[in-house]
Amino acid sequence: MKKTILLSLYIIALYGCTAKKSTSLSGKSYTIETSCPEKTDCLFEVLENKSILVKTDDTGHVYYNLEDIKGKTVVKYTFRKITDPTLQDAGYSETIIFETDKGKEFNYTGKDLQKIKMLFNVQCFCRGKAGIYKVEQGSISFKNNKLQIELPELVDSQKTKSVIITLK
Repeated sequence: MKKTILLSLYIIALYGCTAKKSTSLSGKSYTIETSCPEKTDCLFEVLENKSILVKTDDTGHVYYNLEDIKGKTVVKYTFRKITDPTLQDAGYSETIIFETDKGKEFNYTGKDLQKIKMLFNVQCFCRGKAGIYKVEQGSISFKNNKLQIELPELVDSQKTKSVIITLK
């Protein structure tokens, strides 16, 4: 009985996801223009009045905390593989996260991406690949309510390389 319910929920979630999504977020709606491959989900999140505090631990690995800062906005785009929830280590996701001033247009490339504290986070059960990386190559722009992100390959078999999101 439990397996039937879980399987039904999994199938509903799988077929309920589409490549283009539109939803309301803090009074704004958005459309993810970049298509998500089958059996994946693409999520977009805007955290207003938040800032990224980038840190490095004793082993040299990067991590971050979010803190409350008025006038700053943290933006997250996540690519996530839809997996069987009963499998413990089957998950895989990639997240692009950065900070910007609220409501301002911008354009950054290369090492200037660190001006907005851009990070790339890989979460998986995969030795040597999982972790948070500072992004110092590629480009990002936000102009005319369109966010465009281009990333080089930062890790092997990276799924997220180009993202286009239109805000309305």
